[in-house]
Amino acid sequence: MEFFVSTLLFGISVGGQYALIAIGYTMVYGILRLINFAHGDVFMVAGLLGIYLSSFLSAYLPPAAVIPVSLLLVLALTVALGFCIERAAYKPLRSAPRMSVMISAIGVSYLLQNSATYITGGQPMTYPSIPFLSDTISLAGTSIKWVVILTPFLVAALVCLTTMTRMVEEQRITIGGMKALGYSKGAIAVKYVGYGFLASAAGAALGLAVGLTLLPWIICNAWAILYTVGEIQYGFYPATSLLACGAAVGTVTLSALAACFSTLAAVPAELMRPKAPPMGKRILLERIAPLWRRLSFNYKITLRNLFRYQRRFWMTVVGIGGCAALIVTAFGLRGSIFDVMDRQYDEIYRYTAQIGLVDRVTPGELAEVTGALERSELVSGWLVSRSETASAETERYTVDCTVEVVPSQEALAPFVSLRHRTDSVPVLLPDDGVVLTEKLASLLGVSAGDTFTLDGDSRVQVRVADVTEHYIMHYVYMTDAYYQTLYGQPPEENQVLAAYPAEGAEALDAELVGLDGVTTLSQVAATREVFTSSLESVDYAVVLIIVCAAALAFVVLYNLTNINITERMRELATLKVLGFYDGELSAYIYRENVILTVFGVALGMGMGKLLHQWLVLTVEIDLLMFGRTLALSSYLYAGVLTAVFSLVVNLAAHRKLKKLDMVESLKTVE
Repeated sequence: MEFFVSTLLFGISVGGQYALIAIGYTMVYGILRLINFAHGDVFMVAGLLGIYLSSFLSAYLPPAAVIPVSLLLVLALTVALGFCIERAAYKPLRSAPRMSVMISAIGVSYLLQNSATYITGGQPMTYPSIPFLSDTISLAGTSIKWVVILTPFLVAALVCLTTMTRMVEEQRITIGGMKALGYSKGAIAVKYVGYGFLASAAGAALGLAVGLTLLPWIICNAWAILYTVGEIQYGFYPATSLLACGAAVGTVTLSALAACFSTLAAVPAELMRPKAPPMGKRILLERIAPLWRRLSFNYKITLRNLFRYQRRFWMTVVGIGGCAALIVTAFGLRGSIFDVMDRQYDEIYRYTAQIGLVDRVTPGELAEVTGALERSELVSGWLVSRSETASAETERYTVDCTVEVVPSQEALAPFVSLRHRTDSVPVLLPDDGVVLTEKLASLLGVSAGDTFTLDGDSRVQVRVADVTEHYIMHYVYMTDAYYQTLYGQPPEENQVLAAYPAEGAEALDAELVGLDGVTTLSQVAATREVFTSSLESVDYAVVLIIVCAAALAFVVLYNLTNINITERMRELATLKVLGFYDGELSAYIYRENVILTVFGVALGMGMGKLLHQWLVLTVEIDLLMFGRTLALSSYLYAGVLTAVFSLVVNLAAHRKLKKLDMVESLKTVE
């Protein structure tokens, strides 16, 4: 349970970070109406200020006062920085084309980046710990930092604040009427706060049920490919459950309360008047006259609406992008894991059986083994070599590995393929160095030309000649000549690698096992079968990610489509009065969703690639290296599934448009 809680909390924290980035970009564009390249760098400056100020003030202020004072100073200094940027770089360009403002934003971004690099030195360093946020607490038997806990709740607060704000804005006329009739602010706020409380309580109960039953089963089965996991023990943990539910309910309730403040502060006369819709502006495509003239009226108005409601545009694109990214990651992760099997056992390993010999095998005992192999028509070749366990050591890391000593490069080539992963160029095994497997070289932090310590029968310094593609366990390959140079004696052979089909070789296997010089006989096919069966649990994780992606797509698209229809009810009713059929009216909305889906899928492909790379490197253990490439099929599946999710939402929106009441929608609201 401790491992599950730790994994779950860290996963939620990382997801929260991605959500924060998405919300930040959406809010920036919605306010400034342009991609402000310098905005992220302002955040960077704020982060550096927070780190250094909290560290500096901790020597002069009580611990409880460090964070509040640091936050106030950071807010003041960041606002001052933003004010200076606006005055110097943006205000003079208010009436200039947007491209000029964008170029100016890029210049400010470079200025802030290089200034920070100059001040901090640009060297990797360990930043001072931030009081409170860097503190570690014990939760459900596992140690975790406060920042990991706060991140998801911060995301939840932002999402809930956005949703509740939208809900309050939709009912501003009702709120204005209630205030005019004498209802107090508290009485009005109770309605929305109560809604947030009940909704969050129901969600917390559902999340608690899923978190205590389904998620442990999925996570334990997924980790079964790497670890031996016993029977899952389900249980109820009152303290942890109460803490999680209380935090979730409190976050949503406080967000609902905050959403009411600005609306309740307005006077009734102002609230009872609807907000004016955003003004339409010429878009970039209109300036491309040959292209714009070729578009039909329906597509022109669709494109204008997309840029008219830019906040909804970016929220939808980011949401759909997140959905596509999750699907790309899910299929990519499955492909990367299963790709290991195909590459390792079909391309790198060319032998089918590994025959272990007794210590200090005699020439006669070895001759019996090779004679049995030679007499069999099934055997296409064999290699007598030495295999031993050792420790590879550097100042950075110490790793247990297997040392394979072979007569020469030519003798090894028919049984093990040594090659580079990126370009498949063969790797040469010289007599003055060793060849390391890729994951081992990465852990040790060495490359061709470097040296490290090999601690086996004795400690020796070895030179790295090259690095080869390999995915399972760690190996060091060297020739007999280099072994004799290192240890001053020839290697003692203790294994035979043989190539023959696994099927129909039962008699040969029985004969080999019965020889005096043979201790073990392992089939590569049997090892592969065990690995394949253990990977079946990966499908559970893939299904879980796809379900989450589908839920994200449905929530984002359905919610934003509903908002789109609600905000434009009078516009849509007018079109229906003018003679638009239900199908034409639906297509009017569908075109926007389709275009947004295309943009979102394109964004999701790039996000999915980055997320896949990060996840592959994160879930790897020291003994394994997963595949690094993303198959084209992963992108194809992501695009198709995301399109299907969008289609389902469009069908749901069609039913709502058919029920549109033209009379009620066209009634005056003033």
